Amino acid sequence: MTWQPEIDELRAREKLGRAMGGPDKVKRQHDGGKLTVRERVERILDPGSFHEIGVLAGKADYDASGKLTGFTPANLVIGRGLIDGRRVVIAAMTSLCAVAPTTVPSRKSW
Repeated sequence: MTWQPEIDELRAREKLGRAMGGPDKVKRQHDGGKLTVRERVERILDPGSFHEIGVLAGKADYDASGKLTGFTPANLVIGRGLIDGRRVVIAAMTSLCAVAPTTVPSRKSW
């Protein structure tokens, strides 16, 4: 038995999650003079120190045979990194891709 099909699916989901909703949405963000959420996080943290947690969070779509056909990532990017050499945890929301209008509970949902 091999886990390769499951590992391949995780890598595909990770790639789709990092795509931020696709090139058209990233282009729209850049055309508006804005950075994507991951670009903003990278600028805040020390270069190369960001380790994202939860890139696989979101809504996956499968066909009748169980094959991954699409993935909509959650709109929260969270991870850890360094700022001036100090360890930090960072979270940032994006509007480029979302399973729902927001994945953070609002006051009305309490």
